Amino acid sequence: MKKALLVALAVGLVCVWAVPAMAIDWIGFGGFSVKSQLYKNIDYRIATLWGGSPGSGNPLTAGGLYGFADPAFNQENWWLQMRGNIYIVARASADLQGVFGIEVNSTRFGEAEVAANPSGTAGKWNADAIAIQVKSLYIDFKIPSLPVRTKIGIMPYQLRNPVFLYVDAAGIQANVKIPAGDMVFNINPFWAIMSKGLWGGVPKVPGAPTDHTTADDANFFGVDVNAVIGDIKPGMFFAFQQQGKYYDGVGVEGDRQLWWIGGYADMKFGAFAFTGDFVYNGGYDHHKGGAIVTGMEGTFPGYQFGVPHLSSVRHEAWLTRGVATYAMNKFTFGMGALYGTGDNPGTPNKNEGYQIPFRSEATKFNDDFLVLMGDWGYREPYGLQTTGGLFKTWCAPGAGVWYVRGFADYAVTDWLKLKVNAGYIGDTTHNRDAFSSDLDDDKSVGWEMDFAVQINIYKNLYFDNAFGYLIGGKAFASQLGGYRTQDPWAFVSCLTYVF
Repeated sequence: MKKALLVALAVGLVCVWAVPAMAIDWIGFGGFSVKSQLYKNIDYRIATLWGGSPGSGNPLTAGGLYGFADPAFNQENWWLQMRGNIYIVARASADLQGVFGIEVNSTRFGEAEVAANPSGTAGKWNADAIAIQVKSLYIDFKIPSLPVRTKIGIMPYQLRNPVFLYVDAAGIQANVKIPAGDMVFNINPFWAIMSKGLWGGVPKVPGAPTDHTTADDANFFGVDVNAVIGDIKPGMFFAFQQQGKYYDGVGVEGDRQLWWIGGYADMKFGAFAFTGDFVYNGGYDHHKGGAIVTGMEGTFPGYQFGVPHLSSVRHEAWLTRGVATYAMNKFTFGMGALYGTGDNPGTPNKNEGYQIPFRSEATKFNDDFLVLMGDWGYREPYGLQTTGGLFKTWCAPGAGVWYVRGFADYAVTDWLKLKVNAGYIGDTTHNRDAFSSDLDDDKSVGWEMDFAVQINIYKNLYFDNAFGYLIGGKAFASQLGGYRTQDPWAFVSCLTYVF
C-alpha cells in the first residue's frame, strides 16, 4: 500500500511539474536560401581581413587572415552556396519567452575536406560531419509592474543596419516604452561584451596580461532613443566601443576607444516614403610604441591589415544616406544617395575613413547596388555566407565613396515583379583611390546598372534573378596590387524558402 501511495505521489508531482511545460507555446520559423553566382572582375572573398579596404586609400593587396576566395577573380567564375536558419521560440506568455536559433552554411558547394569541419563548409562531400552554428540563445521577458522589456543572452544587435550595426553577440538589451498621448517614446539601452581578457588569446609578451583576471575587457554599449508619431519615426543613438588595453600581435601595448552618434528618421505619407541616416564616427588610438594599424571595420590592431598610422590617431569621419520612394498603382519609383568620408594617407595622425563597429555586418543590409554592395535585386531574409560585392561583409558600406541612384519596380502580377536600378559612384578618398592601387587621386568609380526579376513560385518560395554591370571610371583602375580590372559584372539567382 505504501509503495502504491509513493508511486501515486511521484506521478502526481510529475503532473504538477509538467503543467507549466504543457502551457508553453512552441513557435518555429526560419528560411533556406540557395544562391548561384556567375561573375567576373569581382573578388568575392570569404572574409574581409585584407590588405587595404574600400575608403582607406590603400589597394586591395594579397594577404589577410583568410586570403582570397577567388585568386582568379578576373576570370569568369561560378559557384553555388547555401544558408539555412531555424529559430525556436518557447513562449510562456506575452511577457516571457526563450529563443534558440541555429544556422548552417555552405560557402561554396563542394568545399574542400577539412579535418576540423569549420563553420561555413556544409557543402563538402560527407556533408553530415558539419557542426551547427548557434546564432541566438536568450531569455526575453518583461519586468513586472514596469514598462521595461529585457533580453539577456546571445542575440542579434541591430541598429540602422544598412549603415551601422548588425552583429550576433552576448550581452543585455532593454526597451523602455513610454506612451504619451498619440506618441510612443522608446529608450533602448544595450551592452555587449566583445572580449573577456585577451582578444583571441594573443599575443604573449613580457608584462602582458595572461588571462581574463588581469586583462581589460573589450565592451560595446550605448543607447537608442526614438519616438513613434503616427507614420513618422525620428530617433538618435550613441554607441561606444571600448578597448582598455590590448597587445597588437607584435607586442605593442595600446588602447582604442571608438564612438558614434547618429540621427535618423523613417516616415510615410500616403504613397510617399523616406528613410534617412547621419552617423558621425569619432575616437582615438594610443600606442606606447610602434605604429597603429587602422581600417574600415573599427577592429583591433593585429587583426586588420589596413592603413599604417602614427602612434596616436584621432578618428573623425561621417556617413549619410537617404532613400525616397513613391508608389503609384503597380509602379514604385525611387531615388537614393549616400556620402561616406574616405581616409587621407597624407594625414597619418588622423583617420578620416568612416568605420563601423568591429565585424558589424552592415554590408549585408545595404542593397543599393548589386556590384558595389552585393545584395540588390534578390531576397535572402537571413543573408548568405558570402555577401557584398566591392564592399565586403565586415567593412563599412559606403566608406570612401558617394553615389546617387534612381530605381523603379513594376509588379506585373501578384507573382512577378520587374526591377531596374542605375546610379553614379564617386570617390571621396584623398591622395589615393578607394578601389585602386594608383597613386593619383581620381574621383570617378563609375556607373552601375542593375536589372532584376522576382518570382513568387508559391507564397513562401521565391526565385529571384539579378544582373549588375559597373562601367568603371578612373578611380576603379586596378585591384589586387596592380592587376588591370575590367568592368565588373555579376548575375545572381537565389531560391529562398521561408517558414
